[in-house]
Formats: sequence, structure tokens, C-alpha cells
Amino acid sequence: MAKLRSTPEPVDSYYDEAQAEIKKSPGLFDLAYLLPRLIARWHWILIGSLLGVVLGVITIRMSVPEYRSTATVRVKSQNSGSMGNSSDSDDIDLQSLEAAEDIRSDFDRTELFLAVASDPTVRNLANLIPPEAPSIMEVFTAKKAEEKKVFAEAPAPEQLAGIISGWTSSEVRRGTRLIDISVNHTDPDVAQVIANQIIQQFINIREGVNEEGKKSDLQHLLTAAKERESELETARRRAGTYTPALEAEKEMAVAEKAIQDLSIRYGLKHPKIISGTDQINLKTKILLSAMKDVLSSDLETDYWRGFQDQIDDIENEENFKDLRNAMKLRASLLTNSVETKNELYNTLLSRVGVLKTDAEGVEAEVIKHEDAPRAWAPFSPNRKKIMIKNTLLGLCGGLALAFMFQFVDNKIHGVADVEQTFGISILSAIQKLPPEEELLEKMESLRDLPVSMKHISPTLAVPGWKTDFVHSEMFRVLRASISLLGDANQRKITMITSSIPGEGKTFCAANLALAYAKQGTRTLLIDFDLRKPAVHKIFNEERAARPGIVNVLNGTAAANQAITVYPGLDTLSVIYSGPKSPNPGELLEPGRLRALIGMFAANFDHIVIDSAPLLPVPDTRILAPLVDNLALVIRADHTPVKSIQGALEMLKDDGVSSSGVILNDFTENRLQGGKYGYGYGYGQYGDDA
Repeated sequence: MAKLRSTPEPVDSYYDEAQAEIKKSPGLFDLAYLLPRLIARWHWILIGSLLGVVLGVITIRMSVPEYRSTATVRVKSQNSGSMGNSSDSDDIDLQSLEAAEDIRSDFDRTELFLAVASDPTVRNLANLIPPEAPSIMEVFTAKKAEEKKVFAEAPAPEQLAGIISGWTSSEVRRGTRLIDISVNHTDPDVAQVIANQIIQQFINIREGVNEEGKKSDLQHLLTAAKERESELETARRRAGTYTPALEAEKEMAVAEKAIQDLSIRYGLKHPKIISGTDQINLKTKILLSAMKDVLSSDLETDYWRGFQDQIDDIENEENFKDLRNAMKLRASLLTNSVETKNELYNTLLSRVGVLKTDAEGVEAEVIKHEDAPRAWAPFSPNRKKIMIKNTLLGLCGGLALAFMFQFVDNKIHGVADVEQTFGISILSAIQKLPPEEELLEKMESLRDLPVSMKHISPTLAVPGWKTDFVHSEMFRVLRASISLLGDANQRKITMITSSIPGEGKTFCAANLALAYAKQGTRTLLIDFDLRKPAVHKIFNEERAARPGIVNVLNGTAAANQAITVYPGLDTLSVIYSGPKSPNPGELLEPGRLRALIGMFAANFDHIVIDSAPLLPVPDTRILAPLVDNLALVIRADHTPVKSIQGALEMLKDDGVSSSGVILNDFTENRLQGGKYGYGYGYGQYGDDA
């Protein structure tokens, strides 16, 4: 007889070691842990890559081919000829490559593009305005349009200039004085003509087709400089009228500060205070005289006309104070005006000097180096680049989706998940069963199935009697794993439970009991799930057709009356749940259960108990201390990790450790297939099926 646990024992070292393994389990970003799980979601990566390919094809088909024509100019010094230099050495006449970059920036000027847009050669070009890109619907429905020249009225020069600037780019060739001007257009002829026209118009503007225009510009700058010089002189004179008043105001401010400091230390009748007051009165008279000179100046008459009332009564202390502040403000504004006008005047002088130097022939000259050739192949779209870019984008998107699903995944999928997440050993991994039609077909081919068991479920018959069926081996592995847990006399009673309904514990319990019985050992299968029993369903029996464990517990039947034995397999005995009890929890009295299980253990070699799930009801927690082995069933791709953790924590609190895990409904390739159709369904636990 197996030794029964009379009281809950402390959790053995196995559970503590398992918890330590949980803490050491790899994190989400551990590559060795993450990589196989991402690969297992290869379908998302494949979908992302395919979408990237489709997006690339759509992008290419929606793109209008563009051709690029590039014309080149060369920068040299105009005075090179006078120095006798050959044309081959012209490229090194400039002192710095920065000069070429300065000239390149002139190709971005609006004036240049306006000149090109106004040229009749450009405005009369066919296909000048590119066609619109096809819509996504046209990409899949429209046929390829026949290429033909379209002559349409060109936009206004100002508008066309902006459009041409968007087609044009320029850059200096590295280490040379060559500047490339490139034009992209859907028509290669248009690109060629515009590129050449940009070069021609630039040279015309740069060299100055009309020398009189240059002279006119120089004369205009000289006239403007003379006017600015006159304005600057007037501004200086105006600012100069305020100089005596500002000096007097500063002296008075110093005197006021001194008397303010003295008043802190001395009284009003102190000699220093009296002397300081006299100084302020003197400074006030001087400042008042200087202010009157400023306010009556002919240069500032217009400005101070609005202050006439205050000026007439300037002796008034408040008016004096206001006019004093206004005078300082006006002087500050005039000083700033002088500085601004001086900067403008110096700028004009600098530009006059540049134009004079330009007239003397020392500026850099730009000459045409190479005309723009006609492009025969499109410059864009770059199909290879677009496809690679979009495919990589789709691949990254697929990986992101796979990572996101892995991040939010709270289910167990395989053996490695159980071991790495909980640190608990796997007793056996039960693969997903074939479809019911296939099981029925296999069941019909069984020859040694007892006649009394012809009506049982194929989920029990096929694994039990078809020895070459893969599930038969899996339950033999489960049987062997439990036998290796310890001495056979100390491991007679095995309870199969789960954390939540729907994990297939009844399927596992019935097949484990059958595996023991087929070994020739006396085996008893008990359905201790009093709220939602399912053992009778596997044996295709009615729930209340026979006395069950409910009858034994409430005293309406003896234990031997509740035992069912099927002829042809005498080593297997079954006790069903029996009729529905109004209060199942009250039947599970620990003392009565201990005596009942002890009696069964004295008469059977193995006892397999199918109990209720741990989390919904407390029934299993009452039975757990009375058994030798407790196997927790986890259904792959179904059981939440938190539910398993909750069940293990609950067992730990009760002083009970799990002997191991049965991974049920496991798919070898970890792809999620159809729903497992046996065992519990979903819904509130305890409802009748």
C-alpha cells in the first residue's frame, strides 16, 4: 500500500530549484531564446517580405520614367590669356576650389531659370510638362499608353521657371573646376534642350551680352553710394547735436547717484547733503540749457513738434523728466541709424569696387566644356534599388510583426517554453490528434479491441490498441516518466489536473490509466471532477447511468458498486463521477477521502485520478496532499502563462509540488492549427455540457 500524506509536507527542493531556474530563464531580448521563436513565426516574416515585393512592383509601375541630361561648364580666369597661359593650364588659375563652388551657387538663381523659361526654344518644346503619374487603379487596369509628342501651351515664365528649378541640380566635380548641370525629365529631348539652355543663358548673364548694362549697373551703384553718403552725413550731424546734452545728462546722473548714496548715511542738513544738492541744481541748469539747444535745433524741429506743450513748460519737474527720457531715446535711435547707414554705405562701396574690378577683366570666366547629350535610357526609377529597398522594408516589417506577437504572446507553444519559463521537467509531450474522421477510420481497423469497448471514444481506443500509433508511444513515455519518479510503492497514486478548463486532462488521465492496464497491472481510473466530469464521455457512458464517486462519498453506494470493469480488459477499473451533486465541495472531506483512497491503494497497483482544474475551484487542492504524483496538463497554444504560474504558486502555498508537466495538443513545428476538440470547452466552469 502506498504511503499516504496525512498532512501537507514542506515543498521539496525540486520546486525551489525550479523557481531558481525561472529567475535564470532568458529574457525576451536574449538572441538564443528569441531567434527560434521568431523563425517559428516565419509566415509573418514571409508575408511582410511578399508585401514588400508587391509594394516595390506597384512603386515601379506608378513611377514615370525620367531621363537625365548633363551639361558641363569649366571655370577659368579671364586674365589667363594676357599671361600667356595655355588652355590646358586654365583649370589651375583660380587660387581656391571655393571659387568654383561660389559660381555653382549662381546656377540656383531665379534670374537664370526665368531667362530659360522665357526662351522660345524651351517654351515650344513638345512634352514640356510631364504627364501625371498613374493612380493605383490605373496601374492594374490601364494598358501601356502609346508614346507620342504632345504640344501644349507652356505656363507663364514665372511659373515655368519654378518648375525648371525643380528639375535641375548642379554640383562641382571633386578636385576639378568642372561644374555639371543635370536636368531630369520624362522626355529625353526636353532634358537635353533645357540643360544646354541653362548653360547658354548662364554664360550670357555671366559675361554680360550688353556691356552697356554693366556700365549702367556701375553708374547706378555710384549714384546710390553718393546718396547714401549724403544720408549718412545728415544722420551724423543730427546725432552730433545731442552730444553736449548727453554729456550733461551723464554728469547729472552721476550727481544724482552720489546724493542718493549720501542720503543713506547722512541727514538732510548735513554739509555733504547740502553740497550734493547744490551740485544737482547746478547740473540741472546745465542740462536744461543743453536740452533747450537740442529741442530748438533746425535739424530736429519736425521730430520735437509733437512735444511742444511740454517744451514750453520745461521748467516743470515732470515735463523736464519726460523730455529728458525722450531725448535719451531719440539719441539712441539716431546712433543706431548712423551705424545702419554706415554699413549700407560700406556695402555699396564694396560692390562698386567689385564692378570696377570686373570691368578691368580679373573675374573668373565660365566657358562651356561639354554639351548635354541625349539620354537613351531612363535615369529613374532604379528598379533594382526600389525592389531591394521595399523587400528589406517588408522583411523588417515582418520581423517587427513576429517580434510584436512574440512580445504579447502569453501562451506556451513547446517543450522549450515550459522548461525555460518555469524550469519544470516535461513528463511527456502529447502531439495534436489527427482529425476525428481519421481516428474513426483507424478505430474501425482495430482487431483486438474488446467487444465491450467498441463504443468508447476513438481518442482512447486508437492510442490504446494501435501500438504503432504515435500517441501510443507518447503515453508509454508518460507511464515510464512517472515510474522513474521513485519507488513504485511510493508512486502508486497519480493525479492529473490542469490550471484552467479546456487543456485535455481527462484525455491524458484516461490514456495513462489504459497504458498502465495494458502493462498488466491492476489500474483504477477515478473521475474526481465532481463539477464538470468527462471520463464517462470518453467511455461513451451516461453520467448518471452508473453509481459513481459521488454516490460513494454521499453514502448511497458502496465502493465496489461504483467500480466498472469492461470484459476483455480486466486490469482496468473505472469509477465515474456519478450523478450531479448540489454541493460537490462538501463531499470532499479530507478524512473520508484519505480512508477511501487508502482502501483503493490496497487493492490496485496504480490509481489515476482525473481532478478538477486548480484555478476555478478548490477541489483539487483538497485532494493534492493525498496523492503521490501530481501531473499538470498544459495545452500548447492555449494555456496562458499567468494561469500556469498561478497554479504552481497555489500548489506551493499548499505545500505540494508538481511532479512534472504533460504538454498536450503539441504541434512539432509549433504552427497553430485547428482547435483541440476534446476535453473542456470554454465558458464558466461547472456548467453542464
